[in-house]
Amino acid sequence: EIADYLPDRTQASVYRRGIRLLNPYKTGAWSQDEVDALQGLFLTYGPKWSKIQAELNRSAESCADKWREVRGRVDGSDVGSVFSSKVRLTWNEEDTEALRVIIRDELGITEENVSFAQMHAKVEAEGIKLPFTAISKKMDGDRTRLNCYERYLLMAGRKRRSKESAGHHHDQPGKKRKEMP
Repeated sequence: EIADYLPDRTQASVYRRGIRLLNPYKTGAWSQDEVDALQGLFLTYGPKWSKIQAELNRSAESCADKWREVRGRVDGSDVGSVFSSKVRLTWNEEDTEALRVIIRDELGITEENVSFAQMHAKVEAEGIKLPFTAISKKMDGDRTRLNCYERYLLMAGRKRRSKESAGHHHDQPGKKRKEMP
C-alpha cells in the first residue's frame, strides 16, 4: 500500500526499507573478523543469506554484497575456494562493455554503439530508475549494485556522489510523490 504513494519504488524495496528501519542491522565497515565469519558461514550455508544475516547481525543484502565484493574472481572455480578478503575487483574493458550492454538492454535501446553518456541522457530526460540490483546480478555476480552504479556514473561523465547521498541515487529531482493520506 505504501509503495502506491512512492513512484519508482517496488513493493520489495519498500518492504526492505521497512525491515531495515524496524530491525536495525549493523551497518558500516566490515571488520576482518566479520569477513572471516562470512567466509565460514558461506561454506556452511551457501548463499542462504537469511541464515547468514542472523549469525552476523548484518542484512542479507549486505552479506550478499560483501561476499561478491571480496570473494575474488577465478573462473570455473567453486566460490567457496576463491574467497579472499583482500581482493577488490577493478574494472577492465570487458567488464565495462558488459555493463554498457546490460544497461542498454535494460533501457530497450537497439543502437549497438550507444555510449554511457547517451544512455544517461535518456535516463535523466525520461526519469528512468535503473535497477542496479538486477543489473549487478547480470554481471555474473562479480559486482555489487553499488559497484555497477558507481561505474555507470563514472563512464557517463558524472561525478561520484558523496557518501551521504550515495544511498539516495534513486531519488529523482522534479519527480513528485503522492501525498500520504
